[in-house]
Amino acid sequence: MLKKYTWIVFIIWFLIIINQQDSKMETNDELLIATNEFDYDTDIIQDAISSINRQTFVIQDTLSHLSGRTEINKLKNTLSYIQINVQYSGSISIDECYYETASSVLEKRRGDCVSKSRLAVALLRGQGIQSRTVSGCISEMPICFPILAVTPVSYEIPPRIKDITDIKKRGFLHEWIEVIADGKTYSVDPTYNAIFLKNCDSYNIHSYDDNQYDRCVISDNAFVSECYDW
Repeated sequence: MLKKYTWIVFIIWFLIIINQQDSKMETNDELLIATNEFDYDTDIIQDAISSINRQTFVIQDTLSHLSGRTEINKLKNTLSYIQINVQYSGSISIDECYYETASSVLEKRRGDCVSKSRLAVALLRGQGIQSRTVSGCISEMPICFPILAVTPVSYEIPPRIKDITDIKKRGFLHEWIEVIADGKTYSVDPTYNAIFLKNCDSYNIHSYDDNQYDRCVISDNAFVSECYDW
């Protein structure tokens, strides 16, 4: 009997270790730098970060037992800040998207999934939190559910109109981000204001974007067709 329970304990321990490994993204200092797109060194982004940090400190003072999870608090408050200050708009053109920066999104206070993801990465990197954008699509029906959703009362869910001829990320083609917070990796959707464990099957990854052009469109016809039928 003891031998049987020993094996059970070992299997549980092994599954926990595997899950922790799957949930971690390799640390990379490049996921912290400011770029032309993620321009967190501008005054408008720095002012936004100051506002987010003030709210984070209030939460930490109120919930002192969460003091070891400061990056999660900053992530939650960053998502809330974006939803409150940036209205979703599906009318961002491809040309406009190519030249968009995080600070310009905050200045015009509107944008689509690419816009909100750009702003989220800049705000998080500016707070010392590693993050990057992810390109792909999301399933018609939810396959997994968020571990945390931070949704202001005024938030409206953007439409997900399927148009296989539209290669711009909006509707069923999508942009979100990956974040390392408190040593674990999360899939984070600034458009739907939700945090998922990294391996969420609702999100079909095409690539990790290398430039502003890949961030705006998906020109892979096979992948677009796959997403359309997904």
